[in-house]
Amino acid sequence: MPSATAAETYESKAELSWLERVRWISLAFIPSSLLVGATTHITTDVAAAPFLWVPPLTLYLLTFVFVFAKKPVISQSVVLRFHPVVMAAVALMLPRVINLGWGLELGFTLVGLFWASMTCHGLLAARRPHVSRLTEFYLLMSLGGVLGGAFNALLAPMLFSSVWEYPLILAASLMVLPGKSLPLDRRARLILVMVLSGVCASVILKGLGRHPGELTTTLLVASAVLGLVLARQRPLVMAACFGAAVFIGTVLDPIAGGKSERGFFGIVRVLESDGRRAMMHGTTLHGAQLLDAEKSLTPLTYYASETPIGQTFETYSDAQTVGVVGLGVGSVACYSTPGQDWVFYEIDPTVVDLATNPDEFTFMSDCQPEARIVTGDARIKLSYEKDRYFDLLLLDAFSSDSIPVHLVTREAMALYLSKLSDDGVFIAHISNRHLALEQVFARLAALEGAEALVQHYSPGENFTMDSTPTNAMLFAKNPDVLKRALASGKWEQIESDGKRAWTDDYSNIIGAMIEHHSR
Repeated sequence: MPSATAAETYESKAELSWLERVRWISLAFIPSSLLVGATTHITTDVAAAPFLWVPPLTLYLLTFVFVFAKKPVISQSVVLRFHPVVMAAVALMLPRVINLGWGLELGFTLVGLFWASMTCHGLLAARRPHVSRLTEFYLLMSLGGVLGGAFNALLAPMLFSSVWEYPLILAASLMVLPGKSLPLDRRARLILVMVLSGVCASVILKGLGRHPGELTTTLLVASAVLGLVLARQRPLVMAACFGAAVFIGTVLDPIAGGKSERGFFGIVRVLESDGRRAMMHGTTLHGAQLLDAEKSLTPLTYYASETPIGQTFETYSDAQTVGVVGLGVGSVACYSTPGQDWVFYEIDPTVVDLATNPDEFTFMSDCQPEARIVTGDARIKLSYEKDRYFDLLLLDAFSSDSIPVHLVTREAMALYLSKLSDDGVFIAHISNRHLALEQVFARLAALEGAEALVQHYSPGENFTMDSTPTNAMLFAKNPDVLKRALASGKWEQIESDGKRAWTDDYSNIIGAMIEHHSR
């Protein structure tokens, strides 16, 4: 008899519904998806820097430590009480209606990720089953984490042209809060009427082609945020208010409406402003073109005639074969002269499609319609070219904040120089917001027996997209070839500092960051 009672007690404790299993998966899915979404949002819309993925991952992992501790660092009641407030702050920031600066935007994003993860993981910890079900519990929790990451990595790029999965999952974090939304009470109905009024107003203003200004836009977004705060204990209403705030801010964004393409290598946007059309990859400018037909073939930004890159193409305009690693919008194609053979290397098919589409940019179609465009990793594709083939080779792959390290190693430098003709020149565009690359390249040049020059160009404080600050280095196997560049008085010789050079087996990103920020 006692044994039968024990068995019944065990079965009772082990009972588990499929709905509970779905809850476990969902509560693990949301933070995992937010981790990837927040990281993508930061690098795409806020700022990008090496190792910027570390803080989101650290905060995500810390939430597991906090909620599963014997004594939680932050009580679950406090986390749940302030979750709507934190999400309200994120909702006000997310549409970028108010210019907070990238530091505060980054901070809000990280706090939002941390708090939502604390909420979901805390609810998950509170729902731990009897010990007999712990194996299944942790297995389903892991499955939810995998599905969350897979949703962002595999499904979201096919569904969304921008990082919409991030605000959607933030809204979902509000839906898991304890409370009851249906049936709607009088307060909930009033909140929804207020929020829907703001949504309708934004749609009407957009339809009329009018931008209401920052103050009006902020007030409309704030009305939805206020609804979120007032809708406590009503998860569905709070989620709807959060979505409305993001929608209003996006609809009334004065630079919204440009073309956005999303692929494996990130999000590429085409934006129009001040008579120019620009291509952005995340937060990095990849070239621009004037909309004025008479001036449209004038290279702008890093490639303007007064920049080191523009100077080089004009100084060595007699080059017969020209190679360009990094297509961008194809600006440098308009430095071409009759009879030249041009080859472009670009790893992102989306960039190729936009640069060669005359409805977007006309540098390629008007200046080099017959140029050979090779899609794929430039180092691999370059290795297939004949030795001593190029008279002029441009490496333009480092302005992005996550640089392709394999293109700046000793082995890569040896490859570039092997593809140069005896009197050829190799120019590297080394502008970067976070890394100092001068000595990285200088060391490689010294080891490979090449002469190196450097130029730091600045158009002044009030620069526009017509001409942007540009840093570049020029290399040649024959030192006499560089005399033409030195004659301008704008280039300087640079010597290696003798420190360890980057190779395929060694690189020092942190050292390059420290050197850059210590200047």
